[in-house]
Amino acid sequence: MQKNIIIIFLSSLLLAACSQPKGWVLLHPASNPPPLALGSSAYNTKSGEAVVFGGITNGNWSAETWIWNGNSWQKADLPAAPSAREKSAMAYDEARDRVVLFGGAADKNVFDDTWEWDGKSWQLMNPAHKPPARCCHAMTYDGVQKKVLLYGGWNQNTGEFFKDTWEWDGKDWTEVNCCDAPAASGLALVDFSSQKEVVALNSVDAFGTWVWDGTMWLNPVVNITPARQNSSLVYDSQYNRVVLFGGSHDNKYLSDTWVFDGRGWTQLSLPVQPPARFGYIMFYDAKRQGIILFGGAGSAGILGDTWELKLPEDISALLVRAMPTP
Repeated sequence: MQKNIIIIFLSSLLLAACSQPKGWVLLHPASNPPPLALGSSAYNTKSGEAVVFGGITNGNWSAETWIWNGNSWQKADLPAAPSAREKSAMAYDEARDRVVLFGGAADKNVFDDTWEWDGKSWQLMNPAHKPPARCCHAMTYDGVQKKVLLYGGWNQNTGEFFKDTWEWDGKDWTEVNCCDAPAASGLALVDFSSQKEVVALNSVDAFGTWVWDGTMWLNPVVNITPARQNSSLVYDSQYNRVVLFGGSHDNKYLSDTWVFDGRGWTQLSLPVQPPARFGYIMFYDAKRQGIILFGGAGSAGILGDTWELKLPEDISALLVRAMPTP
């Protein structure tokens, strides 16, 4: 009897250990968008769906809208939508339950239009004020101000790099002039809601981790900043941390995974990583309690694979190295 109890106990421990999430897993959804790079995405926390728009696919700029419902991808056939483009930016406005899209570029066109997605259709907005036309900018929801935040970008026609900060309240854009700001290139933004701040990762700044506290940009002292461009940041709301994957640096594609806890960055050692890439789609799926990654571009060209990342709450055993906290 005692032997059977011990066997059952050990079996339970083994099952629990095996059930703990360990890292990246390649998914095989029933349907997939075509291979896609440099599109934009946002996750609706109320509906539990992510919307993806635009990018480059099959050698052309895309004007397609795709929806991730937690299990598969579905194309939305719509009577009206933004024009085909790449390198636009999107964010989910939690206060208004709308996904907001701004800008982007295609061929010699650089856009300054604002669109909103209500879960069923796109609507072109007509604000009295708006940021100058740009691509390669970043947007996220600012949980402190309860507005959509836009920062930086580039106009490929004029060669101008932007270091401006704008807020969208659902009716109009307002430029915020406050303080020193990150450099304009290679920026990624995410709302770190548990810390009541927005985290910005900048590839061209030696002190490339910045935070927006709702009124101004701050450059905190952190242990290290993973230098890169064309990457994404995702907020893991289950365990209150920011996750970074891949991107490019010095003409090399990256496949590393990092975590930011509000004080510093740590790199993870995982048994499986998606192939190195940049310009991918990535968001946190609250229904699945995991991070979804799709597409991007790598050494094999434009990709069309879907991956999921699930991590345990305690990631100490997965660290490449523990970086000292200043």
